Amino acid sequence: MMLNLLVKSLRFNVLMVALMLSSAGYAATYYIAPTGSDAASGSSSDPFKTIAKAASLVLPGDIVLVSGGTYGERNIIPGSAGSAAAMIVFKPNPGTGDVIIKHPSIGLSDNTPIFNLANRSFIRVEGFQFKDFQYGKASVYISTRQGNVVINNRFENLGNGEVT
Repeated sequence: MMLNLLVKSLRFNVLMVALMLSSAGYAATYYIAPTGSDAASGSSSDPFKTIAKAASLVLPGDIVLVSGGTYGERNIIPGSAGSAAAMIVFKPNPGTGDVIIKHPSIGLSDNTPIFNLANRSFIRVEGFQFKDFQYGKASVYISTRQGNVVINNRFENLGNGEVT
């Protein structure tokens, strides 16, 4: 009987350690706001200013929530790829208004996209408005990987006949 109790106690302790270790791996949520700072923590009460800052920190399963406003961004490169079981998601923060993203370039020499997903897999970009810019390589550039999703975005008044 005592041995049975000891085995049950050991199983419980092993289960608790396993749960604690797995909880340390929970995904992060980063927040972005036009009034934020890239020196901030990226929390809901202390948001980053740029999507690029949060992107540099993301790991599989992380979510980047962008508050309504207009952002001038270029070459947003996720710091890592997601996975089929844990995509990295970039999307508007619900209830905060439309998120408009413009490429800040003013000339042909800037050949960077806004979201650069080259060599990144399982990244989801959803719900943004890419609007009113003439230069830059693309709104979302995807190359040589798999599982990326670009969904429910709006593309309006983009491009220039000189851009190839």
